[in-house]
Amino acid sequence: MNLDGLKLNWLKMNSFVFVVAIMATWRLSAMLSYETGPFNMFLALREFAGISHDDNGEKIAGNGSFFADLLDCLWCLSVWIGGAVAVSLYFYPVLVWLLLPFALSAGAVLVERFAHG
Repeated sequence: MNLDGLKLNWLKMNSFVFVVAIMATWRLSAMLSYETGPFNMFLALREFAGISHDDNGEKIAGNGSFFADLLDCLWCLSVWIGGAVAVSLYFYPVLVWLLLPFALSAGAVLVERFAHG
């Protein structure tokens, strides 16, 4: 196995792909960690993992399982999602186009937060 070629392929990630990967990782992590999602799908996923919510969808407590703790921590979840994004892009670079809508959504969220506090 030629590790030099492996390193060079990884270094060829351009700034566009890098920014898309970062923004998509943040957006996917945020959606899974604290948003309710369409039809409450992310809320239901967190409840399935063992996280309890109040009537407004705010987290109350987790059951201490690995997945409940993972979904309860945006920073922890982003490490796992970031790893999955990096590995996916390494083996299937065309997936950047699948991640682009999430990155654009993240940009829109950041602009909205900046513009309206």
